[in-house]
Amino acid sequence: MRAVSSATREKLRVLVTQIGVMETADEAKRKLERLVNGGGDAVQVAKAEVCIELGLAVQDIDARRAVGFIAGPVLARHLAPGEVLDAKIDVLISLLGTPENLRLMLPRIPRERRVTIWERELAWAREEGNRDWKRFLVERFARELGDVLTEATAFAGAYLAAIPPEEREAAPARRVFAPTKPNALYAFADPWIVNAGHWEHFDAAKRKQLVAAADRMLGKKIRSARGLARAIDEEFDDFELRHWHVYATHATESDLPVFDCWVFRIDNAVFFRHGTLERVPVYVLQDSFMNDDNEAPSRELAETLQASAPSTLWAT
Repeated sequence: MRAVSSATREKLRVLVTQIGVMETADEAKRKLERLVNGGGDAVQVAKAEVCIELGLAVQDIDARRAVGFIAGPVLARHLAPGEVLDAKIDVLISLLGTPENLRLMLPRIPRERRVTIWERELAWAREEGNRDWKRFLVERFARELGDVLTEATAFAGAYLAAIPPEEREAAPARRVFAPTKPNALYAFADPWIVNAGHWEHFDAAKRKQLVAAADRMLGKKIRSARGLARAIDEEFDDFELRHWHVYATHATESDLPVFDCWVFRIDNAVFFRHGTLERVPVYVLQDSFMNDDNEAPSRELAETLQASAPSTLWAT
């Protein structure tokens, strides 16, 4: 393994420590993600290994979880076919990673080890405090990973079955919806803050959609997270977008979204047919829903989406 310089090791140590401090946690996570993902393959792996070592040495649970979802995917990406992640990383893996990162890591962990992780996370999710939010994480986890890891769905089912009977009626839906307005035909759901660190882990469909959205909203071709940050006049460390799924209000739990919505610069957005590059002839400009072609169906869709949308697409 390539050696990490003492200066870089110290930077990693400081950032891992800062993640455990509320006032510096968010910025430290962004900086750590950028630092670990910088350089060539061998350099990335070496820094990720140091991060894992540092994460195992700290007591703060937030720092340990952050190290897991930042360094773990780097190691998983660089494994040879058939190789698995070292068992020492298991204690750092949690539900808090993005679905893309979890998809990278979990198939590289043998099933018996994954079951141990499920059991630990199940215990965490059942603890008092932020129970609705934890329940959402469990359900999102099953939704995003159930197609690649069959035990993920069983894991979520075990958690939901353990909800006391008196709480089941009040349990939140599988998706987290923005407040639905009276007579709305669509529901905006699954709000997701997208930052620079997600770019490398997008699947092909998401990346192509975002490139097309940036081309539409910014008039520029985008090939990297840094290029996207530059195009929207933001620092690479700090730029953010928003992504929403838009469902028909009569959708059942098994239904897919109708649209994907990408939000730029707080009050501008573009829509696609879900999971495709088919642009919807509606866009948002400074919070006003507009149409591309002034055709009656497009005008009607713009009005319907505006009547269904939350007061701001930037809030999550």
